[in-house]
Amino acid sequence: MNSLSIKKHKIDKNLIKKILIIAIPIVLEQLLSSSFGVVDTIMVKYIDRGISGVGLASQISNVVMTIMFACATGVGMYIAQYFGDKDKENIKNAFSLLLFLGFVLSSIFMLVCLIMPRQLLSLFTKDQDVLEIGVTYIRIACFSYMPNLMAYAFVIAYRNVQKTINAFIIQLICSAFNVLFNWLLIFGIWIFPELGIRGAAIATVLSCSLSLIIHIVYGTFSKKIFMPKLKNFINGLNFDFSKPILKRSIPLLINETLFSIGILVYVAVFNRLGSDQYEAYRISEVITQVAFSASYGMTAAVQAITGASLGSGNFDEAKRYGNSFLILGIGLSLFVGLFVFILARPLVMIFASDEVSEATIEIAKVLMYVCSLRITLKMYANILLAVFRAGGKTKFVMVLDCLVMWLIGVPIAIVGYNVLRIDNISILYLIMQLEALVRIGVGLHQYFKYDWLNNIINKKMKVA
Repeated sequence: MNSLSIKKHKIDKNLIKKILIIAIPIVLEQLLSSSFGVVDTIMVKYIDRGISGVGLASQISNVVMTIMFACATGVGMYIAQYFGDKDKENIKNAFSLLLFLGFVLSSIFMLVCLIMPRQLLSLFTKDQDVLEIGVTYIRIACFSYMPNLMAYAFVIAYRNVQKTINAFIIQLICSAFNVLFNWLLIFGIWIFPELGIRGAAIATVLSCSLSLIIHIVYGTFSKKIFMPKLKNFINGLNFDFSKPILKRSIPLLINETLFSIGILVYVAVFNRLGSDQYEAYRISEVITQVAFSASYGMTAAVQAITGASLGSGNFDEAKRYGNSFLILGIGLSLFVGLFVFILARPLVMIFASDEVSEATIEIAKVLMYVCSLRITLKMYANILLAVFRAGGKTKFVMVLDCLVMWLIGVPIAIVGYNVLRIDNISILYLIMQLEALVRIGVGLHQYFKYDWLNNIINKKMKVA
């Protein structure tokens, strides 16, 4: 099947059912997860430059989560294919490896944020008021890195064994807990002290810790397929087992690390446009992340379903599924982008307050129209990337995602600001969307070669 005959491709109704079962809980879960940032942002809007300060500190946690995403995606490829191969023992071994990676990664970043928070955040802003708020927030919030990353390992495991409703229910509980303690600790409600920015950070730490505790207790007592024993941690760290997984994960890790650095370059450029424009960017990003929830659900379904088919050796089924995902992705990305475009102004007004300038709100309204285009393009590109990851094409994912960013997106941002003197964030951000167009064009060209139809499970990797 090529790019011409795909127009005649019929989508299997059973696939739609399978997508909905996997994707809907993930979409709801991501909406709730995004509420962490939304609730923090809405509540700290009553603190002068609170949005910018928390947004600045959040850039570091975004880097941490992005690197963990790379590790989780690499290990998740194997969990999905082991699930398709019905190999329960190696599912446990792979999950043990993922938990270990989350522990190590979070420990490193937590120590860095505790030792040198000011030096770290001062790389991205010269506004001392924003910097002080960011430092206050990150000194506490960094304690959430470890429970958050290890809880995320559970989420990835559920996705790749196609049991996503469990993670959603746990996220629902923890999101409600987060909202409650944000309210109590930021504003000093009832017997709780009024802690402002520190209260938002404490609420994040508490909710992430609760999430990990629930995951461990529920997974243990319900005997989930991926819950490991001591021998699985030993096997998971066995070099013969971990080497091929880590080898495929390294390109993803390089990709996500450099991609995160690229985002930080964008943040540095946007900061130089002025506090009002950067704060408008933060507002638009919070809204955009919520909108991307639909994308996360779809891409997780793509990787889990396609990966299981590849793991079972059913390449024809995997090919049909991949083509169906391309078609469904067009409709989904256009729908979400249009939805955000229509609701751009009322969504921005949620963040209006006496402490947020009128200029910031007006800039954010215009910027959201650009973000609706970004959402459409990025969602479709993410679906393409998910197909390649399912087939273990991690080096190509690195080229498509990271290299395109650094060859197109980053130069546009730097040249646009420093050389062309573009001082309007909406115009600059619009031009930067050329990056996504190139990514989609190159991705589609490679997709129809069908070299992503790979079974990456090496039987020699199995550890009894």
